[in-house]
Amino acid sequence: MNRINPIYVLVIVFILALLSCYFLNEKRNNYYENIEKLKDFKKNTHNYKALKEGWYSEKKIKKDIDLLVLDSKFKDSRITRSFANNIATIRLDSKNRQTINYFVSSLMHKKLRIGKLFITDKFVQVEVLIK
Repeated sequence: MNRINPIYVLVIVFILALLSCYFLNEKRNNYYENIEKLKDFKKNTHNYKALKEGWYSEKKIKKDIDLLVLDSKFKDSRITRSFANNIATIRLDSKNRQTINYFVSSLMHKKLRIGKLFITDKFVQVEVLIK
């Protein structure tokens, strides 16, 4: 019978060791990439949660609407609000265009989801989505 040359065995073991090191290194790099992706994902979820709490918080939306209605610039105009079916309707009746402009400007600077907005020379009517 023929004997197996020990050099062949050593070469095969060496090649297997190199291949296993290469695959181990690839898996390690893949693992670190996945760790970085997970960190980015967690960061994005925190940003999403903060945005969702800001835009969809019913308490905050009602508080913003109350602050808008109670603003001292609108004392000489008639302003009404009503809440029904997750929609808040705000109506400002004024003859002064500057008051209407200030109302729309302050409305747009708040984090509110506006469903409908009607603007004329005499009044502004806004429907704000609460949920």
